[in-house]
Amino acid sequence: HIFQLSYRMLNNRDDALDVVQETFFRGWRSLKSFRGESSLRLWLETIATRICISRYRRKRILVGIEDFLGLGKNPDWDNDIDSDTHSKAIADALDTLTPKERAVFVLRMEKGHSTEETSEILGIAEGTVKAFLHRAKQKMQKELKKILPEEFK
Repeated sequence: HIFQLSYRMLNNRDDALDVVQETFFRGWRSLKSFRGESSLRLWLETIATRICISRYRRKRILVGIEDFLGLGKNPDWDNDIDSDTHSKAIADALDTLTPKERAVFVLRMEKGHSTEETSEILGIAEGTVKAFLHRAKQKMQKELKKILPEEFK
């Protein structure tokens, strides 16, 4: 789960593997601070998401989310998913989002987390999650209409 989350946020297998390793290292190192208020999985996803946001800010790595357009395919971890026109358009549209908007979008739309879970993972209020998601969807739709006008007639 941590690998899939990291891969979807960073769109790079090697970076995702690095995030998985760093997530479990940080989790192991801070296990004493785990209070049990959420599941261990949610706690690790929180750590992974924050690492991904940090890496994204530094590198501005693109992410592809095929399901946004209903393409319904899961990425093949060994193939370059940017070869598809729709994936490239989505990656370009995602590039217009801020790191927090991108994180909220991936967690809610791709990973299927609830608003409450996304709020916990990112350490922000539920209302802020809703606002980020709304803004992210608007930006994505606006950008995708420019890139793929034939898909949005």
